[in-house]
Amino acid sequence: MIFIIIGYALSPIDVNPDFIPIIGYLDGLILLPIGIYFIVRFIPEDVKCLIN
Repeated sequence: MIFIIIGYALSPIDVNPDFIPIIGYLDGLILLPIGIYFIVRFIPEDVKCLIN
């Protein structure tokens, strides 16, 4: 899942094209934080303890 989020962030292909004012940038502002939230949520607790 992390590779999908990174690939989407780096990909020039978006759900909404960036040349559309305001709406074009909303996919990056909405979809990427949601994806990061789910990635962090799927990390096991014992791995999170090693990071802190």
